[in-house]
Amino acid sequence: MHTVQTKLSFHFCFAAHLQSELSELADFCGQHNSPLTMAVSCCAVQMTTVKAKVGEVAALPCKHNIHLDNPLKYYNVYWQKVIGYDKRDHVALSYWQGKEDTKHPDYQNRTKMDQQNFTLWISPVKVSDEGKYKCIILSNSTDFSALNLSVVADFSKPVIHAEIPPNACGSTLLTLRCSSHGGYPKANMSGLLNNETVEWIPIFIPDNQTELFNITSNLQQNLTGDILFQCSVSYPGFQTSTSYNFTIPKECSVVNPLPHWIVIASSVILVCLVVVAALANIQCCKRQRSCCHTTSHQSMEISEINAGAALTPLQLSSHTSED
Repeated sequence: MHTVQTKLSFHFCFAAHLQSELSELADFCGQHNSPLTMAVSCCAVQMTTVKAKVGEVAALPCKHNIHLDNPLKYYNVYWQKVIGYDKRDHVALSYWQGKEDTKHPDYQNRTKMDQQNFTLWISPVKVSDEGKYKCIILSNSTDFSALNLSVVADFSKPVIHAEIPPNACGSTLLTLRCSSHGGYPKANMSGLLNNETVEWIPIFIPDNQTELFNITSNLQQNLTGDILFQCSVSYPGFQTSTSYNFTIPKECSVVNPLPHWIVIASSVILVCLVVVAALANIQCCKRQRSCCHTTSHQSMEISEINAGAALTPLQLSSHTSED
């Protein structure tokens, strides 16, 4: 068992709790059969906050440098993400006697360490990476630092959709919808209608895989005239907006009825056309019947001629005698 002098950059609320944690840390320094699993807890810690975007690289400084006369093999390094008092912390990266050790599956192939100052690199960053991290350096002395990783993702430019009835005029009930997607954390959605603030309650729908949010909000209002609608999505350090304008005539145009003489003249013309069409149809039918009668008479004569031509001379003579 080794004696450990611990330098802490934070303050515990209770001296008894500090003594207990230091005792556990000292006991661990005498063994190396497993990565560091104990969690150093604190009641009040002044921590740095590092902000990173989803899909990019996060650099988490450990605030410690390797001494020139002590190579990496003389250090045991543990980067842990704090999960909670009742759950085991996740090891984001660890080095035991200069060699990389085991890590939590969530960080496989995503974490590296600067071997000069112990900075932890996470790439690509995911929403689930957000939280508190601890850097513990075990050597001749023990150094501990903690920081917060804040993860953000920019929402897309809002899209405005207006449901406008066809031939809308006068005061018309409209449904305006503003939507944006792929952002984190939850953002504020605000709107201006003809430069006046409108309030609505946005609906957030998280993506089950990426944990990013889609946001949508609807507004129903009676509107008329020139309309300018603006929609903005924002959270601290980020804002995106768009605008949409359209016009609804304030008065509905009145369709003047046709003069009576035009209606009467149109009716007479229509009746005449119907009568002419009927007479033409009757005349056509008469011609078709006459044609059919003539064709039938000619067919009978041709049949008699053909029958006479088919008789033999003997039959013809007999037929003549009988006559």
